[in-house]
Amino acid sequence: MDIIRRKSDYGLRALVGITRARRPVRAEELAAREGVPIAFLHKALSDLGAAGIVAGQRGPTGGFTLAKPAAEITVLEAIEAMQGPLAISRCLLGDNGCARRRTCGLGWAWEKTQRHIASFLAGITIADLARAVQPKARTVQLKARGRREPVAAAAGKR
Repeated sequence: MDIIRRKSDYGLRALVGITRARRPVRAEELAAREGVPIAFLHKALSDLGAAGIVAGQRGPTGGFTLAKPAAEITVLEAIEAMQGPLAISRCLLGDNGCARRRTCGLGWAWEKTQRHIASFLAGITIADLARAVQPKARTVQLKARGRREPVAAAAGKR
């Protein structure tokens, strides 16, 4: 089971690339730099554009830019723009996801787990991710925790 789908991973990497470039970036350039298939990237960028997270400009100096500041785009917002509401289990998709939802004892545990994951992802911004990949940056501000943690530790928590 993938909580974060491949398209969302590629889209997040593209958002970091756009943030770091500080200029319009073509999809082909992002795909080459991030090592992602251009078809997946186009789908992710299309979803991000529809959600008002990126803006595309056509022409020789065109490319993709952020539609709002990177510090205002949460990882959760971006993921949900690309794959819909976060659901760690089919049972959290409502009655259509699981016929046993009302009788199974696991639902409460999945709901609590999902709330924690969503809260954590809502506390990380694209600006945080962009700072984390810069060579001089050693820590990333995790608003969900309200303190600084080593990037490696923050990235390794699941």
